[in-house]
Amino acid sequence: MTLLDFQMKNAAKILGLLPSPQFTPDLSEENMAVIKAMATKNGRKCFPSQAEYVVLPQYFNLKRTGRGIIAAKMGTGKTTMSNTLAYLLARDAFAEGKGFKTLFLAAGSKFMDKMDREMRAVDPDAVIFKISSTPRRRFNEVSMRDAAEMKPLPGQHLYFIQSKDTNKGSYKITAMKEGSKCPCCGFKLGSNQKKIDPKKDIFRCFNCGDKTFFASGGTRSSGQIYKDVYYKGGRENLFDFLIVDEVHEYQNPESQQAILYRALLNVSSKVIVMTGTLSNGLSSSIFHILFPLIPTHFKDAGFTYNKIGAFVDFFGSKKRSTMTKVDSTGSQRKSTKVTELPRINDRIVSFLAPFTTWFGMDDLNIKMPELTETIRLMNIDEEVSMAFDHWSSEVHEAARGTGHNLFHFNSAKNYRVNNPTHNYVEDIDGS
Repeated sequence: MTLLDFQMKNAAKILGLLPSPQFTPDLSEENMAVIKAMATKNGRKCFPSQAEYVVLPQYFNLKRTGRGIIAAKMGTGKTTMSNTLAYLLARDAFAEGKGFKTLFLAAGSKFMDKMDREMRAVDPDAVIFKISSTPRRRFNEVSMRDAAEMKPLPGQHLYFIQSKDTNKGSYKITAMKEGSKCPCCGFKLGSNQKKIDPKKDIFRCFNCGDKTFFASGGTRSSGQIYKDVYYKGGRENLFDFLIVDEVHEYQNPESQQAILYRALLNVSSKVIVMTGTLSNGLSSSIFHILFPLIPTHFKDAGFTYNKIGAFVDFFGSKKRSTMTKVDSTGSQRKSTKVTELPRINDRIVSFLAPFTTWFGMDDLNIKMPELTETIRLMNIDEEVSMAFDHWSSEVHEAARGTGHNLFHFNSAKNYRVNNPTHNYVEDIDGS
C-alpha cells in the first residue's frame, strides 16, 4: 500500500486528529458587529479578505487566549491588520470606561516613522509616542520608564513605538590604556591609536584596526527597566496590547533583543507576533521564538526548555555522524556528533493552528496590476562624462612603458576602464 493509498483510506481518522479551527468565517451577528466597527472608523480600511481571514479570527482568539501569530507574506498588510486589532481592542476598553496602551516593537530604527504613519492612518485619534534612550520632547519621544509608567485616561489610546535596536549599547565603554595589549593581535598600544568616536574614548589598534575598549558594566537594559516597573507596580501589566514585528529576528535566545522580547511578553496583557518567515529553517528557532509566547501550549505537548531535543526530533530533523580517532598507541575511539538539519516537518502547522493565521498575496482576492519591465538607456551627464574621459586618458597614459604584455594588459584595462560599474579586481601580472 502506498502512502497516498493509506491517507485516502484513513482520511476521516487523520482529519479527526487535527485540531478544530478556532474560527469559521461567517456573517454571524457578532462578526458583523466587529466588521461594522472597522468600517465606521474614519481611517484606513482593511480589505475584506484581511478582515475576514486575519483580523476577525485573531480578534476573537486574543480575547480568548491573549496570544496570536500572524504568518503573512510580505506586502499583505501585516502592520495594517495588527493596528486594526489594536483599534478594536482599544474600542472594547473604551466601552468599559477604560484607557488602552499599545506597544509596537519595530524590527529596526528605520521603521519607526513608517509605523507612526501606519497607525495614524488606521486610528487618527491615537496618542502616539516614540520610545528613545535619549528622548527629545519636541519629537514626541519618551523614555522606556516613562512609557511603562504612563497611564491612559478613560477613552484614550496611548500608542508607543520602540525599535529593537534601542536595547543596544547598554554597556559603558572604557578605553584600554596606553601600554596595554590589543585583545585581537597582542600589539602594544601606544599614543598612535586612532580615535574613532570624537565624543567617546573609543580607539582602534594601530596595528590591526580592531576596537580597543572593553565593557566595564553598564546601564540597565530595556528588558530590565520594564521588569523593574512591572514588579514595583504589583505585577500589573504595563501594556494592554503588544505587537511584535518580524518576530523571527528574536530566534537567538541569548541576544539582548530576545531578552527584551521575552520581558515585554511578560508585562503585556495581549500579544500578537508577526512574520513572513517563521524561522531560518531550523525547528529549534521556532521553539526559541514561540515558547516564551505560548509556554503552556508547549508544556501541555511535553516540550520544555529541558526537552528542546524532543521538539527537534518531532518537528525537525537531526543528523548523527560517527567519527573514529586513532591515538598514538593505535587504539581507536569513536565519537558521535549530532547536528540539526534545516528542515521543518509539516506537522508544525497542526501544532500552531490554535493561535496562527496564515495569509498570502493570493488570499487578498484582489486583481493585482500586471508587472511590466522596460529598459531605458540614458546618456551620461556631460559633467560626469568629461570627468570619466579625463580619468580614462590618465589610466591609458600611466599604462605605457610598464613592460607588461600590452595585448593582455590593454584588453583587461580597456574592459575595466570602459565599464565603470564592473567590480575592480587588482591584476598585477596583466593576465
